[in-house]
Amino acid sequence: MRNSAIVSAARSTIGGFGGRPKRTGPTAPDSLTAGIAPDDAGRADCADITHTEPRDTDLSRSIAMAA
Repeated sequence: MRNSAIVSAARSTIGGFGGRPKRTGPTAPDSLTAGIAPDDAGRADCADITHTEPRDTDLSRSIAMAA
């Protein structure tokens, strides 16, 4: 078994149908919520219930790239 650590956890914005602001996919608010420089992240794990954009199938990568 490998050791794991949760370094940070945050819930991004909610609102409107589907829990996201209208006209915004999950990548935009989540990349702002992270609040870290891309070089500071060794690994990013994120979850979303509904895929709203094609790139949301790899949500962790999309958020990390946008951060």
